Amino acid sequence: MSTQVKKSLSKSQQVTFDNLTTKSGWIRYLASLGWSRGDTVRLINEGPLKGKKPIRYQHVRNVLLTPVTTPKDQF
Repeated sequence: MSTQVKKSLSKSQQVTFDNLTTKSGWIRYLASLGWSRGDTVRLINEGPLKGKKPIRYQHVRNVLLTPVTTPKDQF
């Protein structure tokens, strides 16, 4: 049996996360904190996208592999 530890953001990290306006911004910010792709998907789907169309692991992977062309969110 494996136990899964649920990761969370500190208060200052949560403020920064809440100020970001795009899904890509959220993904890149969590990656900069060292979050895994799976944990990123879970946090975003249970947080800001709760009750909306969820993102998938593939979306997170694609964002992280694609270079930023027009940075909209700064953190």
